[in-house]
Amino acid sequence: MMKNLCILSAAGFVFCLFAGQVTLAQEAKEEPKPAEVKPTDVSQADRRKEGEKLLQAMCDKARVVYAMNDEAPKTLTADTESGGCSATAEELKGDYCKLHDKVYAVTDKPGSAALIAEDVVGKDGFAILIFQWESGDSKVEWYDTLDALKKAHEDVKLEDKATESGNDTEGKEAGSDEGEIDVWATYRKEGRNWTYEITGGIKMKTTIKNVTEDGCDMETQMYMNGQPMGAANTTPLKFSTPKNSGEDAPEAPKPLEKEIECKAGKFVCVSYDDGNTWMMKKYLGIIVKSQAMELIEFNEGDED
Repeated sequence: MMKNLCILSAAGFVFCLFAGQVTLAQEAKEEPKPAEVKPTDVSQADRRKEGEKLLQAMCDKARVVYAMNDEAPKTLTADTESGGCSATAEELKGDYCKLHDKVYAVTDKPGSAALIAEDVVGKDGFAILIFQWESGDSKVEWYDTLDALKKAHEDVKLEDKATESGNDTEGKEAGSDEGEIDVWATYRKEGRNWTYEITGGIKMKTTIKNVTEDGCDMETQMYMNGQPMGAANTTPLKFSTPKNSGEDAPEAPKPLEKEIECKAGKFVCVSYDDGNTWMMKKYLGIIVKSQAMELIEFNEGDED
């Protein structure tokens, strides 16, 4: 499975590089479009008002699913057969706020549940909406940080981090005996991004967007001399179980392990090709150094 993941990463890199080279040939004809900039001068009250509207809309959708199935949904974006509310990623986002893709249980209030929103533009706090499944009675409270929210609501099961902003299943490190490795861990964090420097002076930045329980969008932008090489390329990814991942799966080759220093810093890495390509041990989808490329920037993304 690890060998297949290496091949998948390399194939994605070659595809993006090829797309970038084609776009470079058209650069003289196409002007890069300016990036969309959201206004940041909106008041805190207006941003929070939007967050509360998103919470109430998803609360209503979740209650409809509960009434139909007589069972509390677990997420917002999964289909109803899989324990979700069939909401789209767009429904979870506004201009300033977004919702976590999780319906939280409230341990000491039977018949209740909770939803969480966060202000992602003003970085101005987190809101929790606790509501009754039957009556629909609800209450919204805002907190400056997620830690403050957790401390105030210890009865809400927030230890499950499978949320849109905190969807960061760490997975088990390569070679760990503590369970299966999450091969999609690289892509489960909203806003996580990394940049490669490629032979020939080209840079490639990858950003993870629109993360849900089931997948995400991987945006790739190529640069030459600091200028975008045309429009960014967006590739939808689905978090499916790899084939041959059960008991019949072939045994993965034993990787080399070493701390590798690159322009982005030092990372514990593994290699499945005798040291020609080194990947992050924590996030196997990210190449740290190879013969043709080097990681020059890495950012975890939105803070929990």
